[in-house]
Amino acid sequence: MSNENVTDKQVYDMASHFKEEHDKLTKQIKSLRRENRELKKTLMMSYTYLRTVDDIFNTELLELPLDLVNIANIISVARSNMSDLIDEYIFGGTDSDDED
Repeated sequence: MSNENVTDKQVYDMASHFKEEHDKLTKQIKSLRRENRELKKTLMMSYTYLRTVDDIFNTELLELPLDLVNIANIISVARSNMSDLIDEYIFGGTDSDDED
C-alpha cells in the first residue's frame, strides 16, 4: 500500500510539473503573438508611409532635381520590398503562389 501512495504522489508531482510548464509556454506563446501583431502593425504603417511618399514623388517626378529623383527611386524600391514582405508575412503569400 505504501508503494501505491508513492506512485500516486509521483504522478501528482509530474502532473503539477507539466501544468506549470504548460502554463509557462502558454504565457510565452501569448506574448509572442502580441509581439507579432505589433510588428505587423508597424510593418503596415511603414508601408503606408512609403507608399504615400512614393505616390507624391511619382506625381511630381518631372519637376524634381536629380537628388530627389534618386531618393524617389530608393523609396520606390523600399516600397516594393515592403509590399513583398507584407504579402509574405501578413497575408501568407503572394498571388503568384495561388497560380501553382
